[in-house]
Amino acid sequence: MKNGNNEYSDFIQAASATYAWMCASDARVTLNEGEGFFKHLDSQPYLDMGSFKEFETSYSEIFNKFQSNFDEAPQETVKRIEALKYNRKYSEELVRIARKALAIDGRLEEVEENVLNDICTILDIDESALV
Repeated sequence: MKNGNNEYSDFIQAASATYAWMCASDARVTLNEGEGFFKHLDSQPYLDMGSFKEFETSYSEIFNKFQSNFDEAPQETVKRIEALKYNRKYSEELVRIARKALAIDGRLEEVEENVLNDICTILDIDESALV
């Protein structure tokens, strides 16, 4: 995965929207949740400084939308996720990132699990088949 191509930008946009959706779904965003997830992203080999900045900007934009208009934000999130539907590599990585986001705060909530299931459905990914 390299920065600078449209598919990669779509991935960053979808990952940030996914993370915002996960954070907003349980109505609790903790400092630990945010710091832990950014540390996880920072450790990934496909995320360079430019793409990390793009992720932060995109995440802030969509998370603010969740705070200001909770009804429209999921629709925007789904659009970003659907952009990856036909890219298996990015789709699978997005599901892995969503699972990591779910586990960061140490509390597994049913509503968060439902969001992850929705993401898997949108991308036609069977999470149990991922290595």
